[in-house]
Amino acid sequence: MKSVYTIVFVIAFYLLGVSASAQRISVADGNWATGVTWGGTAPGYSIGENVTIDSYVISDETVTLTGNNKTLSVIDTLIIRGSLIFTANSGAAINIGPNNVLIIMENLDLGKNNAGANIEAGGVLVVKGDITASGTNGEFTGDGKVYTDGTTDGVTNNGSQPEGDIDDLSDDSFGTIEDFVRNGGEGSLPVELLYFRAVWDQSSGSAVLSWATATEMFNDYFSVERSEDGVNYEEIASVAGHGNSNAKIEYAYSDQTVQSTTNYYRLKQVDFDGGFEYFDQIRLSIPSYFETAINLYPSIVRDGSMTLEANQEVLIQDAHIFSLNGEKSQNFQLNPIGYSSYRLDIQGMTQGVYFLSITTDQGEVMTKRFVITQ
Repeated sequence: MKSVYTIVFVIAFYLLGVSASAQRISVADGNWATGVTWGGTAPGYSIGENVTIDSYVISDETVTLTGNNKTLSVIDTLIIRGSLIFTANSGAAINIGPNNVLIIMENLDLGKNNAGANIEAGGVLVVKGDITASGTNGEFTGDGKVYTDGTTDGVTNNGSQPEGDIDDLSDDSFGTIEDFVRNGGEGSLPVELLYFRAVWDQSSGSAVLSWATATEMFNDYFSVERSEDGVNYEEIASVAGHGNSNAKIEYAYSDQTVQSTTNYYRLKQVDFDGGFEYFDQIRLSIPSYFETAINLYPSIVRDGSMTLEANQEVLIQDAHIFSLNGEKSQNFQLNPIGYSSYRLDIQGMTQGVYFLSITTDQGEVMTKRFVITQ
């Protein structure tokens, strides 16, 4: 019988250990109540396990963690459109990782005794309502920041991070979070763009685009779009975003397919759920060394023909030949012999100094001098 009791005790101890260490971990961006978010069955809004948020999760209801010593760890982003309640008599804890975010649109109740929240550097805890903890030893720790529009009872500040009003978010470079909370937590948090620039790199023959974000929430990717008229755009590249971040992130893309001397660019930021926003367009004018240039040779001829070559593909829509005294000649033909070259036939023209003036389909007007001798 002793061995039977021993087996029963070992099994019971094992099960208690499993129960004590059990936790739920989010694995995909999505809603709290959706199984895919958790890689299986959703935990429900009342849960007796530790919870780790490792993705961008939104709860449309109040979330309650039941039992003592329960921990909510946020290593990405959690938005609760209700309250967060711990029913513990002791040991309720919140851990927010570096540059991660927990937003509670109503109240935070940390339960009783030895409760606290640790917010690491760059982390943000935002509570629209009140923060309460009964009993003793409630404490905020870490170098992150706590913001609330309500009261704070039963939780002391260890002095390593300030506590501010939600209005202070924008002063601390969290303006997008402040706007989100003030809007009632509707939609997803936007991407805050610091700048978007374009410069021409002659050495590579490409337009170099660069931009940076101050914050990113739910950011799947950027679509880079180009236009020649500032109205009709086409996507030329897709650049992966960083999901969720409260740190500055820099991006760059080189457009090596520029075909016009004037180009417009814009960014389309796309969320994981398909939502998107456009940022203001920018204009890039290619310097003069990229504009069409022509060469006419030989520049001195007796009779016959000359060759006109351009530095890029060119379509000549109009051409005229003038003498020094301004008389226009009709005795010539200009025929294409390639994408960027033409043959100028001048048989029958008298000797003298002449000027060939051409107009391209882009409206560029260019003139070349040549001489006909006997």
